[in-house]
Amino acid sequence: MSAVKAKQSRKGNREKLMNAALELLAEDQSGLAGISLRRITKACGLSPPAFYGHFASMEELGLALVNDVGSALRTLLKGVRDADTEADVIAASVEAAFTYIRGNEALFILIARER
Repeated sequence: MSAVKAKQSRKGNREKLMNAALELLAEDQSGLAGISLRRITKACGLSPPAFYGHFASMEELGLALVNDVGSALRTLLKGVRDADTEADVIAASVEAAFTYIRGNEALFILIARER
């Protein structure tokens, strides 16, 4: 396997782990603490050692999920700064943020529960 494909595969596995955690969080009301590493790896077809290739702990996985939310929101909000007036910027920012939240409820449930 080429170095580029290996890097893409590694990134793809990280995303699989993060997406599996989000799906399980949406199903399970106990938060990240109630989801085992084995359930996450089983849900995405990876092994527990593969998890540790990406995250040192479940807490690190949670932090990565929260970091992704922050990065996505910053990028999204940068895109609405070009509105004509300050009121338009505020309105567009609120609309963009709520649209993102509605589309990523599991992430925000995680943030609210784990605060």
